[in-house]
Amino acid sequence: MVNEVLTPSAGEIAESQELLAAFEQNRKSGSAVFRFRGQRVDAPHCARARTLLERARLAVLL
Repeated sequence: MVNEVLTPSAGEIAESQELLAAFEQNRKSGSAVFRFRGQRVDAPHCARARTLLERARLAVLL
């Protein structure tokens, strides 16, 4: 039960990967704040996405 709650879903993993790819693309053009799927995104969102991907890696999902 705990693993089901704490382990990221495939959708969460995909969204985090897309968000970080968009962040890198925007960072290269000089912007650390951008819109992703209609929402404003900045560094804390990216940190959360990195944490989620690390949890996925530790759960051997990546």
